[in-house]
Amino acid sequence: MKKRILIGVGLCFLTALFAVPIKIYTQPANVSVYINGTLFGISDRNGVLSEMIFLNAGRYTFSAEKPGYNSYTEVLDISQATEVILKLLPSGILEVKTQPVDALIRVDERYEATGHFVQEIPEGRHYVEVSHPGYQSRYFYPEVKQYFTKSLEVILEQEGNTRFITEPAGAQVSVDGISAGVTPFQTFLVPGEHMVSFSKEWHTPQLQMIRVNSLGENQVFQRLEPYANVTIQSTPHQAEVYVQGVFIGEAPVTLNELPLEKVLITYRKEGYKEVNEEVVLKPGPMAVTGHLSLKTYPLTVRATPAALVYLDGEEQGITPITFQADHGSHRLSLKSGEKEWLSVIEILQPREVRVDLNVETTILFHFVPAGEGFVLHRGQRYPLAHPINTVAGLQTFDLSRSGYPDRRRVYKLSSGKVYEYTIDLEGEALLFLSTDPAEAQVYWMGTLIAETPIRGLKIRPGTGELRIRWLNGEWSEEMSFFDGQTYTLFRQLPGNTTLSIHSFPSGLPLWLNGTPSGLTPQTLSVQSGTYTVECEGPDGIRQKQIITLSGDVERTINFVF
Repeated sequence: MKKRILIGVGLCFLTALFAVPIKIYTQPANVSVYINGTLFGISDRNGVLSEMIFLNAGRYTFSAEKPGYNSYTEVLDISQATEVILKLLPSGILEVKTQPVDALIRVDERYEATGHFVQEIPEGRHYVEVSHPGYQSRYFYPEVKQYFTKSLEVILEQEGNTRFITEPAGAQVSVDGISAGVTPFQTFLVPGEHMVSFSKEWHTPQLQMIRVNSLGENQVFQRLEPYANVTIQSTPHQAEVYVQGVFIGEAPVTLNELPLEKVLITYRKEGYKEVNEEVVLKPGPMAVTGHLSLKTYPLTVRATPAALVYLDGEEQGITPITFQADHGSHRLSLKSGEKEWLSVIEILQPREVRVDLNVETTILFHFVPAGEGFVLHRGQRYPLAHPINTVAGLQTFDLSRSGYPDRRRVYKLSSGKVYEYTIDLEGEALLFLSTDPAEAQVYWMGTLIAETPIRGLKIRPGTGELRIRWLNGEWSEEMSFFDGQTYTLFRQLPGNTTLSIHSFPSGLPLWLNGTPSGLTPQTLSVQSGTYTVECEGPDGIRQKQIITLSGDVERTINFVF
């Protein structure tokens, strides 16, 4: 017992040896004091919190609070005996509200807020400044009293009141590059110099440098001069347009702010006759149109055997024939009994076309999904849906479209025929598939494509998994289907197996794949697959058999204990 007392005294002595004595006072009295954020106590009516406490050497945060006074915080490094005096200043609340609501509020050049300021500050007079770009600043010296709230509501007046007037009215005004309004109108600008632009349809734009005074109303006046805006069109569209011999673009084209005078307009377009026209310009908007007529050329068509000639669907007569055709692209077709021929021809000058229906033939291609593409045949490139004129026999066509693999098609063509094919870019392999039993679901590359029997289904070419699912099972295999090929498949699907399970003695518990399955004997109908069958004998020992069923009609297993 004496040893314990000695140990305790020794510990107290060591604690006192490493602790530092501290005195804590407050001004005023009755103040709540916090040390490192924890309430330590409240000073008495003389402002004394403690005449002697011991703190371990280190850094401490001392805080003091009392209603009606500003909070006080001080951080001290304690290494020796220290006297801490926490002085609080009497305070009140200052609240300032402004219009506009986003005005800047500064108090004593120390505190800032936007639109609304409310804070507890020391009592006495304080300097308040309220400002906002484009408004006259205001200054105040309100007196804040202890325990009271001093409120100010400050309304700022805008600077640079400016009125804009134009002759005629309705002009769009921009100040320093920023749209300001349509005349007449009134706005507020920052005092000083500004660049003002005036614009109105059918009038010459004007610039004016103005000086805005902060007080009073500033007036700005501008007269606008009218001009001619000419829109030049042509029939047909996109004729070349020349004004006074200078090329200005393809019709339709608009010329703005032209002087009011007479001008020569010339229209030119390939395959059309040139047109010249003099136009007198008048103030405001104008529209002029040049009407051009097509040039025509003699077109001669000869065919073997003789055939009816159609140009753009209109019958022209029997070959040989010569007739006038307009400049440009035309659809030319020939028909002679069951023989026919189709082409798209360009007529840019006198032309002759010869066709042997006993040798020549026509083919057209379309893509699904539709899009930009082309067909390459005998070294020549053709756009989609464009008639390709070739000769009878075995012909090769290469089809291309961005984003899809190139396709090659080989066709045996007969003379005097017009062939038209639609190529499915998503898949051109043709699948015929039957199963026993039927109505099985077929998946290709993870996507359900149909139920059996499948007859002539176009599928996406490639290498992947062909999976068949039916009521009693599932089967899959790796397959490769190639573009443009036809595949005929038959699959015999395995059915359920009748599984009979016996034991000696009987009446023993069974488990199928770990799941209780009743007592022996048992007859089960199970799908194809691998199964684990367990049976527990009278002595509690289990026997296990693993079997694989692949469409067997019946199967029997026995357990003997």
